Amino acid sequence: MVALSGFSPAGPSPDLQQYQRLPLSVRLTRLTNAGIGLFNRRRYEDAITVFESIFTLDPKNLGAFFWIRKCRDVLNRERSEWVKADLYRKRGSLTLKESKYDNWVWGPTVGHFEVRYSKPKPYIPPVRMRHSKASDDQIVKAREATVGGDPEKLFELAMLLWSRGEKDPAIDAYESAMEKDPEIAGRDDEGLLATVADELAKELAKGLPSGEAGKQFMQAGRLSRLQGDPQGMIQNLVKAATLDPQLQDKIKNYLEEFVTSGKTAFLMKVPDIFSFRQAYVFEDDEDRLYLKTTFSPGTPFPMAPIDLMFDWTAIKGVDLVASDVLFAIMDPTVKDFTRLWLVPKIKDKAFPTFLAKLRVRVDKDRLSSLDLSNVNVSPDLPDNWCVIVGTDSSFGVGFPTPEFEDSENSLKIKAFQLGRTNGRAPSLTLRDFHIPAQKPLDMWRAIDKVGSGI
Repeated sequence: MVALSGFSPAGPSPDLQQYQRLPLSVRLTRLTNAGIGLFNRRRYEDAITVFESIFTLDPKNLGAFFWIRKCRDVLNRERSEWVKADLYRKRGSLTLKESKYDNWVWGPTVGHFEVRYSKPKPYIPPVRMRHSKASDDQIVKAREATVGGDPEKLFELAMLLWSRGEKDPAIDAYESAMEKDPEIAGRDDEGLLATVADELAKELAKGLPSGEAGKQFMQAGRLSRLQGDPQGMIQNLVKAATLDPQLQDKIKNYLEEFVTSGKTAFLMKVPDIFSFRQAYVFEDDEDRLYLKTTFSPGTPFPMAPIDLMFDWTAIKGVDLVASDVLFAIMDPTVKDFTRLWLVPKIKDKAFPTFLAKLRVRVDKDRLSSLDLSNVNVSPDLPDNWCVIVGTDSSFGVGFPTPEFEDSENSLKIKAFQLGRTNGRAPSLTLRDFHIPAQKPLDMWRAIDKVGSGI
């Protein structure tokens, strides 16, 4: 049973003031869960009020719009059933009887009717245009015509290559044509994409060696991308990157383009996070944030969002340390904070979990302060740590008292268990920590030491 605080006995009135101290993503998640709980308990009017409250916080929230429509559809069906039952009870029928048809008489005054019958004709699909096998000279001329990047010429080259059975070059040309003009896919009367997709499905079902299978999954992912199937694209491309590391650079480009398109709504579900440890340190003349987390994506697709509370434009780069994650892709469509899309490897398990170890390098001249609060996990998660490393002079007199403290290589290590503070962590003035250490510290060992030190 889901309970929503902030409702008065007189009627639903969500108290948005109670959420002001929480990050927007947490507020939206709690209101959404409360609205869904009301819907499941058939309190549709109350649920509508909650989802309309979400629009107050996020006017572009498509999830709230969907649930409002769903609630109203259910209410409309209930009213329709009541009206039909009332009509049947009063008149014995759902339709009104017209008095002008009560005394119908067949006769000359009615007019002349003639019934004609024709045999049904089976539907025969039109014959698709099929290029005859292109000659070498035709291919050369077609390639020369594509120098200017005309999508029509690129598409024609794809069809000519397809007529010779050259699948990979044909898909390359087709892809280039669609990048310039997506509407050109409507001219694929020869069914290039559909035919190749069917052939690939049969080949993959046989079970190929990992190297060969990686290339096949790569091709299947490209086909899904061209066919407008982002779910299939992600699944196939991540399988290809898992099986064949040599394909990872190109696959990362495809996934970065997908994230930049902003079509990630179906992936927007908070992942299941089982441990989350983050640490700040100033080293090699830059601010660095170390992240170590164990997680499982919240959707069936191998992509999970992780949010950090500073603007992504300050990031110089993200380094992946040995872990289960293939890529960490920054989302340029968000504002005022950082969203990293973690793309883990495919694991042949029913409920896989993944280890991610990231080093986020921040430009010290672009960020003046850093809030280390964690908005990605439930506030009461036990293994939720924030670690701050600096010289003794970096920590002021009024700095909060940590749950764990240690020193190594003339550096102070202060750790805060965020499960005790509802996810809130100290906010740092970074210039106080811009003091080079005499000797570098193994940050991963420090993070693990903190995790096992309580």
